[in-house]
Amino acid sequence: MLMTVDQGSKFDEGLRLLAIMEALQEAWEGMPVSVASLFIVIAQHDSRKDALSITEAGERVGMKLASTSRNIQLLENKMGERGSKPVALVEIKAHPSDYRRKVVQLTPKGRALYERLCNLVRA
Repeated sequence: MLMTVDQGSKFDEGLRLLAIMEALQEAWEGMPVSVASLFIVIAQHDSRKDALSITEAGERVGMKLASTSRNIQLLENKMGERGSKPVALVEIKAHPSDYRRKVVQLTPKGRALYERLCNLVRA
């Protein structure tokens, strides 16, 4: 039986989704979905070149501040896991105009991963 155009399109979309999941797993084996969604929100904002606070990042994915902070720390250095190497996909910095706030942005490694994911989506 031949696949219809619609079935072929869904199959291709599925292959792209698998490739995206593999790319995320290469960056960090076992990356939780909540952390992956936070990474994507940070990456989308980072491409606009303005500061995204930790609070704003959490609000965009519906995460409480404590969970957001913990997950961003995981994206930054995967703390708490012995013998694990740093993920280093994001970095936390002081807000440019409000020293009390922290902002999060991609590292070069994080930008490269996001670009790879975008290329997989466009494929």
